[in-house]
Amino acid sequence: MKNFSIAKSRRLRGTPYTSRIEKQGVTAYTIYNHMLLPAAFGSLEDSYHHLKEHVQVWDVAAERQVEITGKDAAKLVQLMTCRDLSKSKDGRCYYCPIGGFKTIRSFIWNRRWV
Repeated sequence: MKNFSIAKSRRLRGTPYTSRIEKQGVTAYTIYNHMLLPAAFGSLEDSYHHLKEHVQVWDVAAERQVEITGKDAAKLVQLMTCRDLSKSKDGRCYYCPIGGFKTIRSFIWNRRWV
């Protein structure tokens, strides 16, 4: 696959952390929700070895929350994840794989934040 540069413009937004990410040596971005999302630091091999040997913290400010409301909100969210949420308590957050990503979701009576 050929590499292309991403031209920063007013149609793309940085996150509150973009300036600090650039100081850390980001080498590639991808676009997600019209925002710059860091995709690589150094080569793919460098990123792989760093991930295997150290902790990595990534800027995921481009992700958005979605509120699911209504009497069937809990049922819909349960269909979206393999984790059993039948005993989840109101006002608590749970770590759930949804859409291939592991994310934190908070649950409130008849209201779910995804």
